[in-house]
Amino acid sequence: MPEDPAGRPLSRTGGPRQEAGDEPLERLLLRLRTLEDQVQSLRFSRRVLMDLLVTMDRENRSVGSRLEAENERLRHDNRRMARLLQVRGGGAGGGR
Repeated sequence: MPEDPAGRPLSRTGGPRQEAGDEPLERLLLRLRTLEDQVQSLRFSRRVLMDLLVTMDRENRSVGSRLEAENERLRHDNRRMARLLQVRGGGAGGGR
């Protein structure tokens, strides 16, 4: 039967052969698999969160641009109306 570098017999799959006293090894391997699954899940969650942050940032910039354009339009309209009122002679007092 083949052996690993430490002289332990290998199983048919090429891994260390399990013996009756290897329960702690089984638990460690199970824990390792569990932790690897959790790391993979965290990586996926991180990617999803980063995509959401990028999308939200893009939307916020778009909304900000629209609000700035609206603000500029309102200022322009306000200046135009103020000039129109001055031309008509209707100052702030109403002219009565």
